[in-house]
Amino acid sequence: MLLTAVILFVLAALGGLLMVGGYIARGKRPPLLVAGLHGLLAATGLVLVGFLVVTGSGTDFIRMGFVALVLAALGGFYLLGSHLFSDRVRLPHALAHALVAVFGVALLLLALLGYE
Repeated sequence: MLLTAVILFVLAALGGLLMVGGYIARGKRPPLLVAGLHGLLAATGLVLVGFLVVTGSGTDFIRMGFVALVLAALGGFYLLGSHLFSDRVRLPHALAHALVAVFGVALLLLALLGYE
């Protein structure tokens, strides 16, 4: 289940890179479809990791990664609000969201590799 979650987060990260590199860095709003798929993939991964945490199957790295990814998700909701109700998504906000998410996924990778 953890491997599936990490794969989903990596796919979501690719969508995030597409949005930042292709649109946000140029001052444009990314297509809502790309943003929606990015969020859907990440949310699905977050549910899988949350299941591990709730059932007590998660190590400390998984629990810390989950907390970081919940924070990244909150940042993602802020970015979605900017996307829907503002003229553009600000690059520093998108980069902060990405940094927190990468940190969370790195913790999950450490757990996947057997570190505790």
